[in-house]
Amino acid sequence: MAFEKRWATISPQVFVNDGQANGQIELADTVFFKVKQKVIITAVGEPNLEVEVKAVISDKILFVGRYGSINFRSDLSLYTVAKSSKIFAEEQPRSGITAEEIRRARFDEEPTNADRSVLVDKYGRYFDDLNPVPVDGTISIADGSSVKTPTITNIAFAFANTEQVIVIPSDVKRFKLQVRGGMAKCQLSYVIGQSGIDFITIGYGNWYSEENLALIGSLNLYMQVNKTNQVIELITWK
Repeated sequence: MAFEKRWATISPQVFVNDGQANGQIELADTVFFKVKQKVIITAVGEPNLEVEVKAVISDKILFVGRYGSINFRSDLSLYTVAKSSKIFAEEQPRSGITAEEIRRARFDEEPTNADRSVLVDKYGRYFDDLNPVPVDGTISIADGSSVKTPTITNIAFAFANTEQVIVIPSDVKRFKLQVRGGMAKCQLSYVIGQSGIDFITIGYGNWYSEENLALIGSLNLYMQVNKTNQVIELITWK
């Protein structure tokens, strides 16, 4: 956490593993620690060690060292879990970054040659396939997205302008139908006896389809065509 010009106090964080000779510390969470932040390391029977954070490389691992070069590392091999080793930080001014350093850090090198802005997580890691952007919500997948191998059915319509029923089974999630070869148009209703009164017209060469179905029972389609000896081609998916 940080205020406008200061880093907030970090309460003592317990070592998860023994400190390393190369300045490595493993914690349960490194999220509050910042590079160049002054920290204090304590352990039973050992002197308090005042150092600064040199690198935070993951949500668990950081490196510390004496003040000065970013490459300095402190030997922490005496600061062990058995000695109840901890690391904490007092409230302090944030490290200064000049405007030129900020501009340079934003600049992407050749061949891009552009200022960049990228999303990172709270540990500074880029979002990618291995570190996706977290989503807080519920994802609902419609039934129609899981349809299986289709079934093809051909229904003969021998007579023109005569209503017939086509039954869509209750386990069907999606269907499409058309008049074979686009040789006729048909009229469709969902109410028996209405295909010649209240209907929709499926024009020559056009498909009619519905998807994402969640039928409680079978669905009846009442249809008629305007020419004799036609075939309705029906494809259903379960």
